[in-house]
Amino acid sequence: DVLLVPPAPEAALAALADAIASGRIPKSRIDEAVTRVLRAKARLGLHKQKLVDLNAIATQFGRPEFLRQAQDIADRGVTLLRDTPHALPLDATRPMRVLLVVISGDSDPYPGEDLERESRWRVDSLEVVRTDTRFVKVETVKLPPPDSYDVAIAALFVRVADRKGTVGLPEGQAALVNELLTARKPVVVAAFGSPYLIERFPAAKTWLAVFSTFDVAQRAAARALFGQVAVSGRLPVSVPGVAPVGLKIGDGLSVAANPMTLRAASADIEASLKPAFGVLDRAVADGAFPGGVLAVGYRGELTLRAFGRQTYQANAPSVTPQTIYDVASLSKPVVTTTLVAMQVAAGRLQLDAPIATYLPEWAAGPNPEWRRNVTLRHLLTHTSGLPPHKPYYETSKGKLGSPQARREVLAKIFSEPLTSEPGKQSSYSDLGFILLGEIVERMTGESLDRLARERIFAPLGMRDSLYNPAKSLHARIAPTENDAAFRKRLVHGEVHDENAWAMGGVAGHAGLFSTAADLAAFCQMLLNGGLYTHQRILPRNTIEQFTSRQALAGGTRALGWTVPTEDSSSGRYFSARSYGHTGFSGTSIWIDPEKELFVVLLTNRVYPTRENEKIAQVRPAVHDAVVEALGLVPARQTAR
Repeated sequence: DVLLVPPAPEAALAALADAIASGRIPKSRIDEAVTRVLRAKARLGLHKQKLVDLNAIATQFGRPEFLRQAQDIADRGVTLLRDTPHALPLDATRPMRVLLVVISGDSDPYPGEDLERESRWRVDSLEVVRTDTRFVKVETVKLPPPDSYDVAIAALFVRVADRKGTVGLPEGQAALVNELLTARKPVVVAAFGSPYLIERFPAAKTWLAVFSTFDVAQRAAARALFGQVAVSGRLPVSVPGVAPVGLKIGDGLSVAANPMTLRAASADIEASLKPAFGVLDRAVADGAFPGGVLAVGYRGELTLRAFGRQTYQANAPSVTPQTIYDVASLSKPVVTTTLVAMQVAAGRLQLDAPIATYLPEWAAGPNPEWRRNVTLRHLLTHTSGLPPHKPYYETSKGKLGSPQARREVLAKIFSEPLTSEPGKQSSYSDLGFILLGEIVERMTGESLDRLARERIFAPLGMRDSLYNPAKSLHARIAPTENDAAFRKRLVHGEVHDENAWAMGGVAGHAGLFSTAADLAAFCQMLLNGGLYTHQRILPRNTIEQFTSRQALAGGTRALGWTVPTEDSSSGRYFSARSYGHTGFSGTSIWIDPEKELFVVLLTNRVYPTRENEKIAQVRPAVHDAVVEALGLVPARQTAR
């Protein structure tokens, strides 16, 4: 309905008049367009107030809802014209090295900047080659060898402008495109601006058309390439020079979006897991725990199974998949380790830096000759020399849960004598993870629970994961222990760990409440290489770094995680590349990248007392049953 800012308005209007006179455009079509434009102006009151405040345009049109609408319009305009190998969407959950070749048929010092920015965080590595008609001449460009990348994206930018004289690429640039197309690696061509470029490159097997070169269009192209949005655009013009019969107005292929979330498991998988469900039903009958929830994720499909009740009372609420559990030490890997890994990936924390760099108070404690050598790596592998646990809550002078009590706990750890030289012995220590939580808070200036909410839970859609749950949630929360020794009450809806409770319910070693479904999303993010719902939580190489066996702990631990050993809670079949963690309250996570498998088990085995340790036999049994039920036992499996 609008002539888009023609450089010569008189010529454009004359051409329009000629089209009407010749009958190519009916006069009624012009009348319809003018009527719509006038009605739009009337709705805005422009017939009364004809002058516009130019200084207010950015405020009026830069609002978030308008930006979202602009992105939605751009997303819906992306059009797939060819995809013979069914290459789209690209699967960023798999290791992927991408070569981005940006070619601009115009003078442009940095073409494809927004496409690069929107693509880089999605892939493991991105190498970019650029050329335009002025700043980087094509004859100076050399493509990297094909063995250095897995897939190439050729981003072709040709602005369509009145009296420009061409809607194509110069010969040298076209030759570069053809060189890339013959490199025997998958190539996706994304053409920005001119829709006619496809006529020139019949060898391109996958062709995405984007009819603009602006930033919002570049973001839309990346979102379409990686399946964040569906591809549903249609060609607005005819392109006759495409074999065999040309492309017509309205042509375009449709590709569904990839939500990058867990799918509900098939009925066959759920039926096959009955032996594992039976292990848990028998455990409830044997009094190992009142109930719980099992989550099994296998190749992107999720099975959730609730069993038992919240307590042993006959009238107690039945456990459901939505039941919330105090996950105890799962707080360590899910929150504290993940936040530390983020800081390491960003270069703000160094694993082998002395912790006194981040906690100056640490240096003043006893054993100075050992103390100055303690690093973040020691804390993450439980090899710092700190003791496993100290009941600081018993001697706190401040009101338990107050900031003063929190400071007292930290001060006591700062002055705690080391029991061994750093790196010499592995001794699982809550105290080290309390320090890691404090380091993260000091480095970011934010509290641990807020960081977890904003950087982990919200991006992953973990809506039922939190610290210090509100009383309104207590009906959904399974109680933990009947604490006759310290709190003199049933612990329900507040953290079970006494030191974490003394610190206000938020600490580096404990305090997290969550559901099996939320933790399943977290586990799948790790299996995806750090991505879930098209949100990047961690780089793939950082996950590999943190989940690899560490020599410091004699190969029995990773960074913030444990690994399978003799008599592991993961049972006999999880591979050597697996990693996991347990929680004192009766919880566990185990993840096996080789099998594309994870198992989450949430129970409240400490109800009504922590003296019940039957879960020690249940954990390996249920993991073995899951692996056997899915047919994943290696042909020559030997027990570890």
